[in-house]
Amino acid sequence: METPGRELIVKDNRVVGVKAQGTTGGTVIAEARHGVIVATGGFANSPEMLKKWADAEDAIPAAPLKKTGDGINMVMALGAAVETMDTLQWVCSMDALPGKRPNLEIGAIGVEPRNVWVNGFGKRFANEYVAFDFPYAGNAVRRQKVAWAIFDENLK
Repeated sequence: METPGRELIVKDNRVVGVKAQGTTGGTVIAEARHGVIVATGGFANSPEMLKKWADAEDAIPAAPLKKTGDGINMVMALGAAVETMDTLQWVCSMDALPGKRPNLEIGAIGVEPRNVWVNGFGKRFANEYVAFDFPYAGNAVRRQKVAWAIFDENLK
């Protein structure tokens, strides 16, 4: 938890471990037997990445989780492709982002998973229960460019 990753270790074109910074400042090397999963979260606490990817350098993170994009930067350094980096789940008020318009549509469409989501061609594009996992919901909606939630009067 207090040992941030700094660089992925690659041997024979495979990621086999990570170099990290230990609590005393020294390098810690963790090697993997079968593979590496990078699950470091996002970049909500990195003003530089917020500016670069989401034009949202003034955003105020909802929680101080130290999500500075380290894992994203490590995999990008190895040539990993990224997509929908500009999709953020806004949970702050409009006042917290002077001059910015939060993407409230993604949050609103995901609040109620008993509706049906369709794209600009009228085709369902996701299992709507993805709404409970905001990053997946945001990415699913973002890929469509335009999305609608269809529901009846009772659900409304």
